[in-house]
Amino acid sequence: MRTTRLLFLRVFLPISTVLAGGALTYGYQELQSKLTELHHQEYTYAKLGSAALANSIEPVTRDLMYLSRSSALHSAVEQPTPENLVHLAQDFSSFSNAKQLYDQIRWIDETGMEVVRIDFLQGKAIVVAPDKLQNKAQRYYFTDALKLNPGEVFISPVDLNIEQNKIEEPYKPMIRFATPITDLSGKKRGIVILNYYGNVMLQAFSKATSEQGMVLNTAGYWLKSPDAADEWGFMFKRPELSMATRSPAAWKVLASSDSGQVTLDDGLWTWETVYPLLAEQRSSSGTPKVSGPSGQETAAPPYFWKSVTHQSAEVLSGIRQAIVLKFASVFSLLLALIAWGSWKLARAWKLLADSEEKYQTISNFTYNWETWISPTGELLFNSSSCEKITGYGADTFQTEPNFLLKITHPEDLALVSEHLKFHLTQAERCEFSFRILLPDGTVRWIEHACLPVFGRGGHFLGRRASSRDITERKLAEEQIRQLAYFDALTGLPNRRMLYDRLHLAL
Repeated sequence: MRTTRLLFLRVFLPISTVLAGGALTYGYQELQSKLTELHHQEYTYAKLGSAALANSIEPVTRDLMYLSRSSALHSAVEQPTPENLVHLAQDFSSFSNAKQLYDQIRWIDETGMEVVRIDFLQGKAIVVAPDKLQNKAQRYYFTDALKLNPGEVFISPVDLNIEQNKIEEPYKPMIRFATPITDLSGKKRGIVILNYYGNVMLQAFSKATSEQGMVLNTAGYWLKSPDAADEWGFMFKRPELSMATRSPAAWKVLASSDSGQVTLDDGLWTWETVYPLLAEQRSSSGTPKVSGPSGQETAAPPYFWKSVTHQSAEVLSGIRQAIVLKFASVFSLLLALIAWGSWKLARAWKLLADSEEKYQTISNFTYNWETWISPTGELLFNSSSCEKITGYGADTFQTEPNFLLKITHPEDLALVSEHLKFHLTQAERCEFSFRILLPDGTVRWIEHACLPVFGRGGHFLGRRASSRDITERKLAEEQIRQLAYFDALTGLPNRRMLYDRLHLAL
């Protein structure tokens, strides 16, 4: 049993060590592959999200400039007669119905009073009655847009729409695009403004990022988040609902570069920065108040949105644990199979070793010299008894296939050569005697007997031979012959020899 265990360990330990090394290497590569795939996925989502945000802005700017140059608007500016105002309202209504992107299209005069306003409600453009029009002189988007030069565009921060001096519910994210308009004398006559549905842009972002992304404004507040409760914190003066407060280390890295990817204690962050303003466009910090000026004006470079994706530390840990569990399970199963196979192999080797030991014991401790020669003449087995009979060890015969011919007596060399040449493939049993020369030159008689060996299917496997020392027998036979034909006293041929020779002569 102890020998079997040692054989088991000799087989099991090297294989299991190689298997463990291979499993660790492959597991590490699999983990790196999964993480690399995740990194690429996050990069793709961040880039697609930023493209969705950027692509949503340019068409709105074109629409704004188109309306600001319309003949209906300029006719109403020069002559704000009821007829011209109706014509302008119809023009704005047709545009609103065609686009279906704008919550409101308005002309606000230089005093801040809405002159023409089109609301898009329940899929249809509605002209707001004159008595429902409001004064927006104290709203930041009016004051900031009116400061611009003709042809320049004001784009407000993304915020929630305010109606009747309170935040409209359900929340309606809005981006206001405005540009000043002038009369023929060049005097500013107010602004034309589009209230763009921010949800259109944010939904395009969500679709592009497969609901995995988030949008942050310049101050680090969520405009779009996987958790809706985190959104619009700046509108309610809740700094705790900002990434700058929630994840200050991550926000510090994100705010310092336009794009990148970093793994921090709270997970994997990937981001792309979108600069929605062109050279002749302006924005401002806006204000969450119902009325009042914005904090500051913002030009193109500082004004940005961040397209961000985040995979939490728990997700990354889950990926690692899943791979570890997967490979641990596979490794355990393979280890069990290897252990079972190694034990079976060790037992088989032990049985084979015992069988070989028995065979070697029987073969090597027989009195006769046992050999097995293949069909091609190769010495497959040579018992150690050959040294006792020939004076030469088994290794000598193994390394020199024709060594038997070298020690054969010259008078018997032809007989032995013929046997090896012509009887090797013969199927009959063969017996003959011949002489060999020992290392000291002594002559020894050998009796050789061989027969063919066949496998289970009748396949010829060569010849099995048994040789023994018959020198004493030969000497005894010679002595008997001497006594039979020669006188014991004189050594001369006797009468029997005479009769034998006469018989041969006749």
